[in-house]
Amino acid sequence: TGWGYSLGGPIVLEFARYYEQQLSASQRKKINLTSVYSGGGPFLLDRMIELLNVDKNLYARTLRYLPHFLSSIPEEELGGYQLRDFFPAWMHETNVTIDGETMSFFESLVNIKSFGGTWPSKVGLSQEILYNHFAADMFTADSLLDLSHPKTVALLNAIKKQFDWDDWTPSANIYLSHDPNDKNIPYQQTQELY
Repeated sequence: TGWGYSLGGPIVLEFARYYEQQLSASQRKKINLTSVYSGGGPFLLDRMIELLNVDKNLYARTLRYLPHFLSSIPEEELGGYQLRDFFPAWMHETNVTIDGETMSFFESLVNIKSFGGTWPSKVGLSQEILYNHFAADMFTADSLLDLSHPKTVALLNAIKKQFDWDDWTPSANIYLSHDPNDKNIPYQQTQELY
């Protein structure tokens, strides 16, 4: 049985797909994956970005994780852009120090999982900044949240290519769950994956 939650949700699904599509029959016998439980995951990042466009403030917590979520996409698939291009200058110009290492605010977001739940205190930012100023200013008006902008189209296309589940009908039993009150990751994209 495979189990994954939050970012681990799509990871465990991707492992199940790799298990079924890439491993030989003899390799599969050694693992014998029969069921997968996946909860609260960002399964459809392109849909999640569309939901964020409707209400950034509702999912302010998700915004801070986006650089980390998107960092798994190879930059050669971003239509000539770099991941940093999707985020405003202040995120690259503002430095923070975490565990004695100085980095840009953007870099701290890319590596946010390494710092765990202590990340807000370690970067020295108040919850008010994180969930108000941060949510309002994270993206420039002419970039990510303009869904018709060439930069946004390139990103959404890369996301769909990286997290495309349409070519897979799993053999294992797949169980999805998501709290409808989740303020970190919109539950609607889990519904659509189902």
